Amino acid sequence: MTSKNGVLVNPVLLPAAIMFCSPALNSFVFPKGFMTPTVEDVFALLGLPPNGIMCHPNMDKWETKKYELPNVTLTDFISLQCKSDLMSFQEECSFFLYWICKYLVNVSSTTSVAQFVPIAKNLDSNVKVALAPFFLGHFYRSMFLYSTQQKNSHHGPLWFIQLWVYSYFPKLAPSPKRSQTPHTYGQMWMLGRYVLGSISKFKNYF
Repeated sequence: MTSKNGVLVNPVLLPAAIMFCSPALNSFVFPKGFMTPTVEDVFALLGLPPNGIMCHPNMDKWETKKYELPNVTLTDFISLQCKSDLMSFQEECSFFLYWICKYLVNVSSTTSVAQFVPIAKNLDSNVKVALAPFFLGHFYRSMFLYSTQQKNSHHGPLWFIQLWVYSYFPKLAPSPKRSQTPHTYGQMWMLGRYVLGSISKFKNYF
């Protein structure tokens, strides 16, 4: 995920939402019309930048620094790369690569994927990368595979469906607890709307 705050998975919501998914249109077909996640939704819910350089295999063509991709499992990836207190280029790229593979894209392979190395190198160089369309492309791919191929398990950022459904259909989302401390403006709004009975105002919190 892209936050330290975990999301309680709703195991029923994902297959129920996929039932409305059209593989031909890559969108959800509801009785009232068509809906589909957009780059704007990804930016609003995850905070991933919608603009910047596009992700492609040659995006680090002019990068002179070399990165050695370790052939280890994701479980041992970080522990083997952290070698000193002083952060090196190799360690920073390894962190970004681990984050992309395990939490953002959720790859099916147990090892890090080499195709994401250029993205990690650009993030390490403080280059603004358009991660929102990159993420959305992988989301559409995983949603298509989930709705067309019957497997025991599927990988990819399918967890985004739950966040997206909750944002557009708040009645399906669990009601926040009154004692819960809001971490985002969205949680403040949900807390005021569904618990306190009125929409929260900015001045009430600051």
